Amino acid sequence: MKRVRAALRLKTIRSRIVSMELIIIIPALILLGVLLYQQMGNLLIKTNSESYDRILESTGRILDNNLEYYRDISRNILSDDTLQEILESHKADEPEDGIMDIVSLIKLKNAMTQYMSGFSGLRSIHIFDNAGKRFSMENGSMTDSFPKDTSFPDMRKSLWYQQAVANQGYETFVGYNVITSKEDAFSCARILKNLKTQETIGFLILTFDKNTFKNVLPSNDDQGKYLLIDTESEKNHIVAYSDGTDAEAQESLDIVNEQSEEYYTCSWEDSETGWKLLYIIRRKDIVKEASGIKTIINNGLLTTIIILAVATFIVCSRLTKPLYELRQNIIKVGEGARSLDGEFGDDEIGKIGQEFNRMVNEKLALSEKITQVELKNKQAELELLQSNINPHFLYNTLDSLYWMAIIHEADDIAELTKAMSDIFKIALSKGDKFIPVSQELDFVKSYLYIQNIRFNGKIKYYIQTDEELRNYRIIKLLLQPFVENAVYHGIEPKIGEGTIGISVYQQEGRVYFEITDDGVGMETMDDLKKGYAVKNSIERIHLIYGEDAEVIFYSKRNEGTKVQISFVKEIKDVQSSID
Repeated sequence: MKRVRAALRLKTIRSRIVSMELIIIIPALILLGVLLYQQMGNLLIKTNSESYDRILESTGRILDNNLEYYRDISRNILSDDTLQEILESHKADEPEDGIMDIVSLIKLKNAMTQYMSGFSGLRSIHIFDNAGKRFSMENGSMTDSFPKDTSFPDMRKSLWYQQAVANQGYETFVGYNVITSKEDAFSCARILKNLKTQETIGFLILTFDKNTFKNVLPSNDDQGKYLLIDTESEKNHIVAYSDGTDAEAQESLDIVNEQSEEYYTCSWEDSETGWKLLYIIRRKDIVKEASGIKTIINNGLLTTIIILAVATFIVCSRLTKPLYELRQNIIKVGEGARSLDGEFGDDEIGKIGQEFNRMVNEKLALSEKITQVELKNKQAELELLQSNINPHFLYNTLDSLYWMAIIHEADDIAELTKAMSDIFKIALSKGDKFIPVSQELDFVKSYLYIQNIRFNGKIKYYIQTDEELRNYRIIKLLLQPFVENAVYHGIEPKIGEGTIGISVYQQEGRVYFEITDDGVGMETMDDLKKGYAVKNSIERIHLIYGEDAEVIFYSKRNEGTKVQISFVKEIKDVQSSID
């Protein structure tokens, strides 16, 4: 188990970021896809329902026209003179259930035959006078097949009869055959009134074949079904359906009555009859059109996930690349690299890489500078000695010469020998690389004393020193090369005496050394700066005191030259690292 967890553990930042982003984004995309699919389904239902409503409304107008046709039949029968005459003559009869007298029957048969033959779809005509005696005609023939268990007084108790009476002579349509109670026909019932007196003189029932409505309803499509139902009766009766069997139509009506959530139903209601035109369809059949959209959504989600995974991997690679490069640089430093290169970006990780490279390069450069300073110092000491003579032996020999000159009272030789001895003493400095300013100035004094003997006292000099700086430690042999330059390039070519001035002071955290002479001066300082001793001294100053140390030359022909050396006063860390 531990091995499995170890194998599944993500070891790199890149893999962790990619995994976390996919874990967050994939469920969100799936949820978005589901919501989008549901929204598309709802939109399809709304769009299709609007289409269904328009179809039902158009069909309803055709249905109204057909019903108006059936109303015309009942109105034509009402206005028939024979009918008016017979029913008017019977209005005072006593209530009696049965058929009319033979004379009335014959007259009505002759009168009604034209309506039976003249109007298609009319199946039967039933006329009742106020006494309840009836006339029945079916399929063009007079009949007495009225159900035995159905009487006119019983009919008066039914809901459809009461509705017809309440309509005051207007037609009432019933979704089944009210005479036989069968579903093979629908009925039109109305009270009959005297056209002149508007007194009720009878009752009319017409039955029509339901098949006449089949041409009115749209044909069923592969998904839904159309129904015309009567909702005003004691129960819902199917008036007509477009296709299929009676059982299928009844099944569709049961679905409507159960109000199943699995089906979608839209309806149109006739304002006069109360009949409803329905369209029933499974909801999943409506959104079946969205299956193609579902495929597009799934493909889009898959493509988006792949693109996101690739994009995330690329972005993470770019994010972690500086970390990898930083790791490689650390390895290089560990293997002994003397400098680091490579570019990092400007983001947070890139800045870390830039700072690391800068820090390492500075440390490596400082180490290199320290090494070079060590070499330069040793080289300066060796060049000063200019031979392989043991410095201590030479110093001891000069000291012996000094005392011999004193014994023989040769004061000039004694002073010269002492000056040389002081120079070697300061140059050696017991191996110290830094000496106080006071010792450096003593070195310069001894040097100028020796040079004055050579030039017969031609050189004058003065030294001005800030007392606070006398014990300040500086690199050994800092001033001598520049003083030597003043002697040989300034005073020696000059006719007559010359003066060399040395000033040591501090200002704004920096220490200044100025060497001036009133010698012949120079037109250009290029040759002077290229001199081996001066060039070597400038390099030593920059190596020890940093790049912000300055060595500046000022010179003008026949007026003289000034050299200004300056650097930051606090260099304890550098001194301690070199020492």
